[in-house]
Amino acid sequence: MNTLSHGLVTQIANQLDAQGEANPLQNLRLIAEQFAGKAVFLTNFTLEDQLITHWIATHNLPIKVVVSNPNYPFKETYTTWAKTQERYQVPITVYATDGSVLENQPQHPASTTSSFEENLQPILQGEMLLITGTRAGQSWQGRQLTADFSWNKSLKIFEFHPLFHRSFHKVFMEVLREGVPFNPLHNQGYLRVGHAQDIETAHSSEFWDGRWWWEHAQRIFIHPHTPGVRKHAV
Repeated sequence: MNTLSHGLVTQIANQLDAQGEANPLQNLRLIAEQFAGKAVFLTNFTLEDQLITHWIATHNLPIKVVVSNPNYPFKETYTTWAKTQERYQVPITVYATDGSVLENQPQHPASTTSSFEENLQPILQGEMLLITGTRAGQSWQGRQLTADFSWNKSLKIFEFHPLFHRSFHKVFMEVLREGVPFNPLHNQGYLRVGHAQDIETAHSSEFWDGRWWWEHAQRIFIHPHTPGVRKHAV
């Protein structure tokens, strides 16, 4: 990290600390102002990504939304993608594995299994900040994150993870409360749904330890007048 990068990381990290961890939307807004016109958000239509897309669209944040190498193994992810564009009308730039821009959204799961990180360099040319929905405890580019804002040496770009301090449960509660479209596979016990190598099922204790809250949240936010009846949210 050069001196300029180190200084900027320290400055922004201090600002984020002053803001506190309780309001990731305010932190995202602060970061968007710092890097206006030079920030790109990489979505894979995960639960976390859907919440961030919701914030970007509803608050008109100056952040470009992109998809890289859309080789999702489940058709439900493509359905979520279509619902997201219908709901928010937010421009989503789609990049192929060679870094070229795709004109149309893929409609079916692709057969390739290459990682979406492999071809980020062409996408990030001219950008200064990469935003993802990664939370603490999840891996990003094969490494465990230690901070919400940092300098990525390999990609040579600043990166920010606004939901770093949020639990899966809190993210899900806000998604339900705001009526954000999400992948129906989460109703089937999937914690993380994106590219093939990133899929995480509910064997994780993070999901099952709080299973009661999901039933409760469904009744409150999805079916307030039918207590005891569990239906799919999407």
